[in-house]
Amino acid sequence: MNNAFMNALGVIINALADQAGIKIRMNAARFSTDGDTVCLPTSDNRKLLLGGGAHEGGHCKHSDFSILKQIETPLEKLVNNILEDTYIVKSMINDYPGVRLMLADMVHELIELKMFSEPSEISTPMEMIQTFMLYRLRADVLEQKAIEAFADKAESLVRAALPAGMMIRLESLMFQVDECKSSQDVLDLTRAIITMMEDEAKKEEEKEQQQDDQSQSPDADDLDQDGDSGH
Repeated sequence: MNNAFMNALGVIINALADQAGIKIRMNAARFSTDGDTVCLPTSDNRKLLLGGGAHEGGHCKHSDFSILKQIETPLEKLVNNILEDTYIVKSMINDYPGVRLMLADMVHELIELKMFSEPSEISTPMEMIQTFMLYRLRADVLEQKAIEAFADKAESLVRAALPAGMMIRLESLMFQVDECKSSQDVLDLTRAIITMMEDEAKKEEEKEQQQDDQSQSPDADDLDQDGDSGH
């Protein structure tokens, strides 16, 4: 990648982040940022680098890294990452409408490079939920239409795997990310979603236990037959 493009990319990231002095480090394992340094993987794909740089610039501008440090569990981290990414991209598009195309091009490239993969039926229910949230929010909230077919398949799989009550509540909650105004809002929403899933899982366990108890209990006719029939 020539120096002219890299210099321009640095200017773009700083401008989008509305913050001077952001450093760019190449040859990283993945796109990431700590708010001061944007790490980019080695690539000759300009669409990928522009979109990834814009995305990480969005984190520099809109993510509160002190809030992100409050994340307590691996599950909380996974769900929060999906919601935080949606929040910062939506915020960046609101700030700079031209960024929408840049980020949509990046998603198309990620699909072409198979860095976004087709949802799989062999995934665990939790993996299905994460994939569904990632793809559905990108397709519907961020209007990244290249991912829509994957989102539809993920939705079909997760509807088949989840209890109906959990699915209804999940959709009701996850789209509230469109209303988030801060990383704190995102973390609060993350915890609400996890609490909901735990509540719904507990309801399913109790329902299954009740069904087991009923199947093991003799019914009224059995009691009559086995009881004292001489009186």
